[in-house]
Amino acid sequence: MKICIPIEEENGMDSIAYGHFGSAPYFFIFDTIAKDFEVLNNNESEHEHGQCNPVQPLREKGVEAVVVAGMGARALTNLQSIGIKVYRTSETKTIQEIISNFDSIKQEKLSLETSCNHHNCN
Repeated sequence: MKICIPIEEENGMDSIAYGHFGSAPYFFIFDTIAKDFEVLNNNESEHEHGQCNPVQPLREKGVEAVVVAGMGARALTNLQSIGIKVYRTSETKTIQEIISNFDSIKQEKLSLETSCNHHNCN
């Protein structure tokens, strides 16, 4: 399974989860089978609220789940419409912590009711 986690800085498995999906500078994509990762630059990080669409690059990479602290309803709906599951985490966790605890994180799916309606949400 390929898991995407938005990050602010590239620090390998020590990277810290970023607070919001669309404005994250990078996406850390971890492959749970191959046990390797790649980091994508989010070319959509500078955008007006509700106008980002970094979904297609994630789809092209075969991402099956996103783990994030915050995400707007539009991005959530776009991801869900192509079969990508979205789960909530704290923005203070490292990639290593998220990957190690992914089974327990899967218990808290992000929903439209818990999605962000503004940029400063977390």
